[in-house]
Amino acid sequence: MTRKTMMRLNVHVPDANYHQNLISCQVACPVHTDARGYVRAIADGRFEEAYLIARGPNPFASICGRICGAPCEIACRRGKIPKVNDDGMFVGQDKPIAIRALKRFACDQFGPETRPTSEVLDSLRNFIPPVAGDAEEMAALLRSATNSSIEKVIAKRSRSSEPDPRDSQPHMTWR
Repeated sequence: MTRKTMMRLNVHVPDANYHQNLISCQVACPVHTDARGYVRAIADGRFEEAYLIARGPNPFASICGRICGAPCEIACRRGKIPKVNDDGMFVGQDKPIAIRALKRFACDQFGPETRPTSEVLDSLRNFIPPVAGDAEEMAALLRSATNSSIEKVIAKRSRSSEPDPRDSQPHMTWR
């Protein structure tokens, strides 16, 4: 008489977030910028596409390319790859990709810095109303050029029961 042993396996099918969380540089980024995407675009010579990828989730990509603490570089898996010499001997760890410098490069090629200052100011005067007081509202307005989004921000402000502390501060005016 033979005895059959039956094993039970618990199999979990991963969802989309599982695979997204494997991208350590994107998970480490506070705004979850697709660093792989713009690094790959730069490597292929598609600099404008690289800028648009970097700018996608972050309206202040040009600034972040200069002052960001670059948590993506700390999380970069390239820095964990062992480096070997020609004989196959371990000589240390590889270095992470310079993601912040590449973002700055893409922004310097196609960001607002490449346009004349007067052109940028004219477009801002026509687009951003004085209600955009904080970074979150500014980002929302920059992402969506429709009047309905501006109206939503104004309506949100007017429905707020608490007075806005910025109302006591002087507003920026355009000359």
